Amino acid sequence: MTVWSCAVNNSFAGKETSYDEVMRDFAALEKAAVAMEHEGLTLCYHNHYQDFVLNFHETPCFDLMMANTEKLHIELDIGWVTNGLRDPVEVMRQIAPRLAAIHVKDYLKGEWREKEAGWAPIFTSVGNGELKLAPALQAASELGVEWAVVEQDQMHNLSAMESLTAAYLNMKETGYVL
Repeated sequence: MTVWSCAVNNSFAGKETSYDEVMRDFAALEKAAVAMEHEGLTLCYHNHYQDFVLNFHETPCFDLMMANTEKLHIELDIGWVTNGLRDPVEVMRQIAPRLAAIHVKDYLKGEWREKEAGWAPIFTSVGNGELKLAPALQAASELGVEWAVVEQDQMHNLSAMESLTAAYLNMKETGYVL
């Protein structure tokens, strides 16, 4: 099971985020992950760029979450990791025991965000933007990750089916997808 939002993502709604809100959400996610584990389920968190650019005490929220949870797993959105100015391969290796799946999306650089680090994304088909696709799929393969979930937030120049086809073919071209 995957949850995609917590107080870290308040900026999507134009709201400020406090350290206390973030830490309360991390505690709630961990409590839910423990309860789900007792039922034979795994709770995953799906990150966004804010997880890497929003800092408290000079530590990115993603790192705070990993340090303050044990049972919570990650469906790592490697496009958002890239947009958050981190290397997805490095992050995958750091969280390997808790990495349940990768979420693959790609973007072109839009305007620079003044309040937050990083570029506003112009979403594009996987393999056509900023994401270093082959190294990310190679690392996922080496780490035994079974699932690479493709997502296209918004269409750019292709239809949904064209974008999905392009993503599949670009992923297949790396040799890490059948």
